[in-house]
Amino acid sequence: MSNDKAIHVEDEPSRNDTAPTNAGAQGGDQVVAEALAGADSDRRSKTGEGGQAYAGDPFAICHALGLTRSDLVDMSVRQLNSRMRSAGLNGQDTRAIKHLRRMLKNRGYAAICRTRRVVQRGHLEEQKEVLHERIEALKAENAELAAEVARIQRDYTGLLAWCIEHHALTAEQIQPYLSSPLGSK
Repeated sequence: MSNDKAIHVEDEPSRNDTAPTNAGAQGGDQVVAEALAGADSDRRSKTGEGGQAYAGDPFAICHALGLTRSDLVDMSVRQLNSRMRSAGLNGQDTRAIKHLRRMLKNRGYAAICRTRRVVQRGHLEEQKEVLHERIEALKAENAELAAEVARIQRDYTGLLAWCIEHHALTAEQIQPYLSSPLGSK
């Protein structure tokens, strides 16, 4: 887009300024509405003699039918077909409107998907942080338990040494304790 066109577009009021908005949009509908708000703001209605819309401009055709972008997206296919049939649109205009509707719906779905992905990523990062904290707590607990095991082994070995030194037990009585897991270190 050249700078001249960008300036020209900014000087003209956008189509979004005059289009009615769907005030009841909530949740996913709001995301769709926001995605549609920025779509094709540089397009203008093209009308010929007698107020007829030029063929090929689906925005102008929708405007002539009295449809906003949100109406087009929210309307069922059956309602849209009935509306286009009653307006007597030719095949090219019908295809253009259906293409526009599909494009706008896809933009809305993509916006919802992006929003969900951001929310899901936030939840996953929170879970990751909780798991990291839990891992650190388990490492600290493991270190404390290892220190306690080492202390018990030292005490056990010291107690066996004392028993041998003071002849509290005979060598045959001490032998099973020396081969035990605690006495091996």
